[in-house]
Amino acid sequence: MVSEMMMKALMLAAALIGAAPAAAQTETNSVEVKIVDLDLASAEDVAKLDRRLGIAVRRVCGVPSERSLAAHEAVTACRIEAAARLAPQRDIAIAEARRADRRRLALAPRR
Repeated sequence: MVSEMMMKALMLAAALIGAAPAAAQTETNSVEVKIVDLDLASAEDVAKLDRRLGIAVRRVCGVPSERSLAAHEAVTACRIEAAARLAPQRDIAIAEARRADRRRLALAPRR
């Protein structure tokens, strides 16, 4: 079962600090992505979640440098790793929402 904290927010946690490029490590190392206002049983709200997660990944990893290929590659690698680390949390939150939605439907009175 998903913890109460996960149902309120997904976290880009301290584990991502190691994934962030050195320049980003001195700035924002984690970002809370609120999901309490989303119905993750809805495809529309899952799309909103994905947009929020994309924004959070960019905030944690920073903006790619146009001046340095190595810095650009580091930011790109960070974004890929951050998205991969978030994927299980995202999938669990969606699965839990869909399970809860099915339970509500199963308990709905017949008309």
